[in-house]
Amino acid sequence: MKSSVKKIQQIFEEATGNTTDIYYSVYEEYFKNSKTPWIELQVIIEYCKNVGSDDKNPQRISENKRQGLIRNYNNALREIVHMLVNEGLELDSFYEKLYKTVFKSGIFPKEDDVQVVLLELMARNYHDLPYYPIHDPLVMTNEDFMNAVQAMLPQVRKGMSIVNRGLNSNTEVISQLWNIAKELDSDKERVIFFSAIVGIASRNGQH
Repeated sequence: MKSSVKKIQQIFEEATGNTTDIYYSVYEEYFKNSKTPWIELQVIIEYCKNVGSDDKNPQRISENKRQGLIRNYNNALREIVHMLVNEGLELDSFYEKLYKTVFKSGIFPKEDDVQVVLLELMARNYHDLPYYPIHDPLVMTNEDFMNAVQAMLPQVRKGMSIVNRGLNSNTEVISQLWNIAKELDSDKERVIFFSAIVGIASRNGQH
């Protein structure tokens, strides 16, 4: 892992002050002149949650200008992100293409203030980021799924007993469900087991 990546992670863990100012500092120091900025882009998007505070006055970009930039570019940027996510690229290829499309293609202005706001939007506002590629999702017909659930009915019934037990936290529930899932013979069966538990709990109005 590059030293800049570790420093970005540390900044996001420790930084205080206005959120946009923090993004601006990371942009200038680690992103703008990087030789491999898509690597920094990935780290910024993955480690950005709850950085700084929006309540503190910004020093680098006025809030009026920031809001204006968001109005101008948010919708177009969201569509680009969504389009690239749906291409199903591998992880490294996705972030490299995202960087080149957003920051180098000419779609958006090269002004630093604009680039910082684009970076902040991607890190904070879009549900399809951080990106993770989908590999070999398990696809089954309803009939095949129901037959598979029927074959593991003892485990499913035990699992629902755990769900209905009134444990205090999700980690307690999942740790017990995982012990039951280990009785099954394959990862495929465990995926079906958890799918059945989630489906039954949802139908019963449990969360």
